Amino acid sequence: MTAQLAQTTQSLREAILSGKYAPNARLRENVLAKAMGVSRTLVRLALGTLEQDGLVAYQTNRGFEVCGFTREDVFDAIAVRGNLEAMAARLTAERSLERTDIAGLEHHVAQMEAILETGLHSLASRVRWVDLNAEFHDRIVFLCGNGALRRSIDHLCALPLVSARAVVFNSASRDHGLAYLKMAQADHQAIVGAIGNRQGARAEALMREHAHRSVENKRKSFSAMEQDLEAPKPSGLPMIGISDYVG
Repeated sequence: MTAQLAQTTQSLREAILSGKYAPNARLRENVLAKAMGVSRTLVRLALGTLEQDGLVAYQTNRGFEVCGFTREDVFDAIAVRGNLEAMAARLTAERSLERTDIAGLEHHVAQMEAILETGLHSLASRVRWVDLNAEFHDRIVFLCGNGALRRSIDHLCALPLVSARAVVFNSASRDHGLAYLKMAQADHQAIVGAIGNRQGARAEALMREHAHRSVENKRKSFSAMEQDLEAPKPSGLPMIGISDYVG
């Protein structure tokens, strides 16, 4: 049952993040169970997990409903994630890492740099950059050795557009916002340098500033991201209201 529950939970998570169920939509257990070909018990347990993730909420006399988020909710969560990752960067720098660990981070940064040098005109190059960016951030959090910190970040990243995978490529720009990504890349290089030199305070400050840039980039690029008809929408975008924010 454990594997089936995990599959049911993930299917529901993806459906909600894709916008299949609108914010505040009521999620009827019997309807979901029939559509997914599973028992109501599995659906109920899956919804309970998604409630812990913050994607659904239980309402008395109504059952579970899809949560809605404002842009400020997203920006606030990214700021919190940035502070937690800043702590992770400091802890990682203060540990006696193996040279192979540092080399792994450097390799990630080098691959990202190579993509930026050739440009971001193809969808494949943008997808690859997103994957490498997420792996880079995940690796630093893993290397810090603090399980509670990792779990806290994982919880935040369940929210829409909060994880390091939610990179915004500005479709209003011919180069898809290459200038911003080059600044982010410079941050990555500086962070790895600080970790390699065991400069905990510097690594922490750099990662916090890196998160601040991410928030500001999303503020500037949100409208372009919503209106881009060519690129796939980032997971979770349909859950975020567009009338609650004045840029």
